[in-house]
Amino acid sequence: MISSINGATVRGAYQDSSTKLKEQEKSSQTVTKQGDTSRVDELKASIDNGSYRVDIETLAKRIAQELV
Repeated sequence: MISSINGATVRGAYQDSSTKLKEQEKSSQTVTKQGDTSRVDELKASIDNGSYRVDIETLAKRIAQELV
């Protein structure tokens, strides 16, 4: 009986620590290579020129969905 209680306790402890370790690994990952930024550059240029158009209705719907 003692061994089954200790076994359950040990399994619970290892499961918790392995989950925490995986979360730490995910958060410690960094971006080492910059991807293609041509689309970002295009958007920046169009915003600066004033030619970037925003669909107000679609934007309002998306904001409303996020608030729900």
